[in-house]
Amino acid sequence: MDRLSIFDRINVSVQEIYDRGEAAYRWGLTGLAAMTFLGVATSLGIALHLNRSLREIRLGISRMANDEEFRPIETNSSDELGELAGAFNEMAERLEVEARVRAEFISMLSHEIRTPLTSIREAVSLVQDGVLGTVDQRQSAYLDIAQKEAHRLSDLLTKLMQISNLGAKRIDLSVQALPLLNLVREAILRIQPIAVKKSIIVEPPRLKEVVWVLADKEHIQQVLFNLLGNALKFAPCGSLVTINVTVLEASGMVKTCVMDQGPGIPPGERKYVFQRFYRGEGVKKISDGAGLGLSISRRIIEAHSGEIWLEDTSSTGSAFCFTLPLVMNHRD
Repeated sequence: MDRLSIFDRINVSVQEIYDRGEAAYRWGLTGLAAMTFLGVATSLGIALHLNRSLREIRLGISRMANDEEFRPIETNSSDELGELAGAFNEMAERLEVEARVRAEFISMLSHEIRTPLTSIREAVSLVQDGVLGTVDQRQSAYLDIAQKEAHRLSDLLTKLMQISNLGAKRIDLSVQALPLLNLVREAILRIQPIAVKKSIIVEPPRLKEVVWVLADKEHIQQVLFNLLGNALKFAPCGSLVTINVTVLEASGMVKTCVMDQGPGIPPGERKYVFQRFYRGEGVKKISDGAGLGLSISRRIIEAHSGEIWLEDTSSTGSAFCFTLPLVMNHRD
């Protein structure tokens, strides 16, 4: 009986130990699962936080690279990424101040130079007209050169003032519904003397119906003049410059493309063509200019809520396209 009693007590003790082991095992699994979940959740939270901070920093760098309006980066963190964002914001703010000061200086300098330049042009005109005496053929040739260079310098100052004003990212537009074909025809008329000189045909778009766009007439005329001027500058003599218009009803925009048959733009330079003062190596060898026309055009089109880009073409030549808001169901 004593032996059976001892065995019973041993069995009870072993069962209690077994039950406790089972409970410990279950609690261990539960704890492991909880720690795994907590670790995964913590890692996921850290990853999301890092990804958000890195995305904000990347967007800020992208905006600065594309010369867009600067907005401070907000990471809401005090770690290394937060310090990096703070340093980037400080650098960007200093660059904004320097850009504003530079724009004001360019505007002031352009204005100061314009007055004596106007006097020089008027004086040359008086001499050319013979007001100060008879001008022989040789003198007239040199006066023509001086007059052309004065006009070129005046155009450069105008572009510098425009890029200075547009650098403030505020463009005053007088937007109204306008027939796009009329804008294109007026731009072709302005550029026609250059086309005739190079025996280049500028072909306007062929539209079955009148397409109306929301646009500022003077600014869009300038965009078309810049694009057509570039096309005629690089297109070979006797070639064709084509203007195509496509209505994008799904997006409510109108796409206009100016295409030439020139040498085209090398792939490595295409992403830089809309930057201020950029001129490719090939352009520097064959043409003068300040590299401001496309930059000004981009600012104008973006102010119209449109886009401008260099379209990929399989053939030779370049195709610059831009979009403007479409006016639906307009009544003449």
